[in-house]
Amino acid sequence: MTKYVKIPGFNMGKVRDVTSKQYLTDAYKRLTNAGFALKLTPTKSVLADGHAVSGYFDEDNKEIVLGTGGRVATWLPALVHEVCHFDQWREGCAVWRDFTYPTGGDCGVIWDAWISSKSKRYTPAVICDMLRRVRNCEIDCERRTLRVIADLMLPVDAAAYAQRANSYIYFYNYATIRKQWWVRGKAPYASPQICAMMPHVILEDNSAYDTISPELVLMYDKYCTTNGLPGIR
Repeated sequence: MTKYVKIPGFNMGKVRDVTSKQYLTDAYKRLTNAGFALKLTPTKSVLADGHAVSGYFDEDNKEIVLGTGGRVATWLPALVHEVCHFDQWREGCAVWRDFTYPTGGDCGVIWDAWISSKSKRYTPAVICDMLRRVRNCEIDCERRTLRVIADLMLPVDAAAYAQRANSYIYFYNYATIRKQWWVRGKAPYASPQICAMMPHVILEDNSAYDTISPELVLMYDKYCTTNGLPGIR
């Protein structure tokens, strides 16, 4: 009989599929062997820098934190995504190195401070360059995620996951335009209406994500933020 590890604070019994259990076991061992903690919470989302997200990878505090309050088919690929960020960090790949801006600083942190109006230090051109770097890191991570799903034959609908991933990637453009993140509980990948507009694959050319249609901006307004509410704009 296969022996699965006991992950602190997580009930492995909620996962029925043996392939998923094996992935969880292997991921936990890889992370702990590298000195990282895997924290699986019973909530559907967790907070990262004040934003509600499905999960996050933190190389400084050496941890992956993920909400597992929803269906396994929803949070399992999110875990794969965060472990793929761990792989990017461990490898020191080009898109991960590009996350550090040439003049110093973490592009994600600086970009987030800018959209939160906590920083006015950088020009729009520099912010757009930082956006490109952040987005390219996420695109690479999504490609890795889909390869893992396929290689391990995890019980995840790859086409549907790619649509959710694309809704997240394009949202970075929206957040830069509107200078705001999604309202808690209104993530773009949780909106069937937005996901239905998305490609079923991760696009081969990263530059295809450079622009966002006016129609998609309005959809994000309506389903992810308060911008679509009467009297707000």
